[in-house]
Amino acid sequence: MSNTRAGSNHRVSFSTNIDSIQGYKLGLLTNLSNPKTAAFVTSLFAATMPSNAPFWFGFMSVALMSLISLLWYKTVAYVFSLDRFRSLYQKSRIWIERFAGAIFIGFGIKLDASE
Repeated sequence: MSNTRAGSNHRVSFSTNIDSIQGYKLGLLTNLSNPKTAAFVTSLFAATMPSNAPFWFGFMSVALMSLISLLWYKTVAYVFSLDRFRSLYQKSRIWIERFAGAIFIGFGIKLDASE
């Protein structure tokens, strides 16, 4: 199945021939290859972790972040596996993208105006 937006040369393909293991591997590879997540978590820990924190505190912090991430991605995967939600998302996708784009443009304008 493929979807082409009117007036656009951009082609988006949706594959439904993927099993759970292939989906897991693809999602894991995508997430692990995203350095922004690791940089964000590292900076968060560096800014909030006491300098003299014991090892167990750091270990528990990383374990808690891992658990939160696991639950988040599991919830997102479950919600998007529901036909009703996936259909709703596909119908609303263009407006969601436009809204997100407007938000980012607004942030850019605010950042530019603040300098």
